Amino acid sequence: MFMKVLVPTDGSEASAKARQAAYEVAKKFNIPVVALYVMEPSPYVNVAEYANAARAEADQVIATVKEECKEQGIKGECVLLEFSHVDQGILEQAKEHHCDLIVMGTHGRRGLNRLLMGSVASNVLSQSKIPVLVIP
Repeated sequence: MFMKVLVPTDGSEASAKARQAAYEVAKKFNIPVVALYVMEPSPYVNVAEYANAARAEADQVIATVKEECKEQGIKGECVLLEFSHVDQGILEQAKEHHCDLIVMGTHGRRGLNRLLMGSVASNVLSQSKIPVLVIP
């Protein structure tokens, strides 16, 4: 049985599907969800502009997750991890929050990663020491 589930989210349709799956797992096992938003290092020269835009997007996604958890009647915690590589951030936060399941989408919207079949998901799958449920 699972005790806590981590669901990375980036506001994409794929991460919304993963969140819904994570909520179903949480309800089935009566466990909390840790929703994780990872802000990647700036690919631009203007770091401040990128950080402001990324923070605004993160705040919007976190507000959505909080509302969804409330509507679903599950315990939810939102974590914002600033300026980390997504796959490593997911693995680190799963460990730090004592999660024993990761639920994630196959296609996020992170630059070239969205063109590659779930390169973040593939990295997490290959490195995770806990089960990973990948939602297409």
